Amino acid sequence: MDPLQGNQEINEALQQFEAKQAAEAVNPNPVAPPAVYQEGGSRMVKFIINHSGGAIKDERQAEYVLLGMVIVFLGISFYLFFVL
Repeated sequence: MDPLQGNQEINEALQQFEAKQAAEAVNPNPVAPPAVYQEGGSRMVKFIINHSGGAIKDERQAEYVLLGMVIVFLGISFYLFFVL
């Protein structure tokens, strides 16, 4: 005979756990994050997404913003180095 078979408290906890698992399977994240960010990516990309005020939606857009910033900073550097 199973020692856990007659324990009502364990059976109720098991039913609650199964109900919670079923609800999470249907809707794993009830509140979607404002931006799509994959874990394991760059910290700079995450920083740009989080501080864009919702203008940058995903990792690719953040990478384009960073690339644009690099181009602008290089342009400013070349101007200061060669012109001034």
